[in-house]
Parts: sequence; C-alpha cells; structure tokens
Amino acid sequence: MDEELLSALTYNPRLAAQGERRRERNEPVGDPSDIAELVAGFHPVLGPAISAKDFKESYEKDDKLGMGLATLGMLPVVGGVVKPIAKAIEKIPTYDVFKDLSNATTFFKTSRMPDKPSLYAHLDDSTTQAFREPSNRAGTGYAMQPRSVKTIYVEPKDSNFIGGYLHNTEMATKIVPEMDKNGKETGRMFVELMEDWGPRKAGEKLYTTSYTTKPKVGLRPMEIYGAESKVGSTGGVHFGSDITEVVSKPPAGQYAQGGVIKIPDSYSNGSWKLI
Repeated sequence: MDEELLSALTYNPRLAAQGERRRERNEPVGDPSDIAELVAGFHPVLGPAISAKDFKESYEKDDKLGMGLATLGMLPVVGGVVKPIAKAIEKIPTYDVFKDLSNATTFFKTSRMPDKPSLYAHLDDSTTQAFREPSNRAGTGYAMQPRSVKTIYVEPKDSNFIGGYLHNTEMATKIVPEMDKNGKETGRMFVELMEDWGPRKAGEKLYTTSYTTKPKVGLRPMEIYGAESKVGSTGGVHFGSDITEVVSKPPAGQYAQGGVIKIPDSYSNGSWKLI
C-alpha cells in the first residue's frame, strides 16, 4: 500500500493520543499493521478489497467460518467491525488441531482462562495427546505435545496431594496402580516412597486415591510419561487443570482423521508399563 495513503487512513488524533498515554504507562499499543487493517476495513474501496483477499485465502484452506466472515466484511461499514472479531476467533484453538488422529474417542479441554484453553484428544488406549503451551515454558505459545504413556483422571484435591509428593525434589517417590489378583486395574492408585526419607521407610504408601481412565468435567488429567520421581526430579507427570468440557466428537468441520506424534524414546513407562 502507498505509504502516504496508509498514513492518511491510519492517522486519528484520538487514537494517537490514546497511544501516547499507553506508551507513557509502558502498555502495549498493538501492531501498527493491525491498526491500519482495522481502519482500512471501514474504507469503501479498501475494505471490500481486503475482505476479498481474506475470502480467497479462507477458500483455499476450506475455512467456512473464515469465508463467512470475509463475505460479511465485503459489506460497507460492517467490514471494519468483522476484522477484529475474526482475529479474536483465530487466536482460540479448536479441536481441528487433532484432525490427523484416527483413534481419538473423546475430546476435552481444560482451562484456567476461557480464552486460553488446553485441548486434549483422549485415544482408545487410554493415552492422550494435548495441544497446549509447554508446562515448563509458559507464554511460549501453543504446540502439539508428545503422546502420554497413560492418562488418568483424578479429583482436584487428589491432584494437589499427588503433585505435592512427586514434585518434592528431596524425596524419591513413584505412582503405582493397584491391581487385582487377575492383573486388572482396580481403579485405585498410591504414591509409594522409593527410598528411606527421615523416619519413613522405602515402600511406604504415602497417599492412596481412586482414579478413572475416562475424562469427566471437574476432574483433572494426569498425563503420565514416567511413573518415578527420583531425588532432585519433579517426575514425569503433567498435571492438567480442571476439565471444563468433554465431547464425543468435535463440532462440525472439526473431525479427527489419522496420525499421531511419537513419544520421545527418553520417556520411561515406569510402573504403568503393565497397564
């Protein structure tokens, strides 16, 4: 776009004053290109042109929602309003990220903030694959995480206790599933001390609780990559937030279809290898 025309479109005394106040408070002002695009969306000529470009890109991606918003954006005046709405929608991930999975039976999300949910695909072998930020690198952006060795679901209070023991770097612990005489899961598990720790002896059960292998609203997922937490380690378990939604299949246009990320060889099955 011609720089002089861009300057004429984006200059607004009120917007400039607001930006100056934000800069004085060290607040983010926003990407100038986004502001220019927003203002241009109201232009009787540039607005429809930008929307037509968006429609073409959405059509090539088979993005029906994007095509609909772009079509609405071709209307005078309305276009400038639709653009920021479309951008806001794009920032919220959907179950469509799991479209290459073939053996997903259930999909669910956990969230501390509604606009930043973590998405999970529960697979037919009681493992999960998550699309979320890395738990140890918050703020780095969403990414597909390695598939777990096993995923179980527990009450929030139990998650807190189990996490407290596994994340204690001064004691060696492990999580062990309880089995019946036929080698089947009983639906209970315990945290076991692996080495003597003060007056407590190796083999002592520090905490026992029940769990389920199916996601349910209100429970928290425990993605198990390694069952042991040695001294100096926080273990190989990812503790998710409360589950806020469980669906048997994604909404229309977000169905699962084939493929999975291989779990790194560095992970250990630990005590859960028998399940």
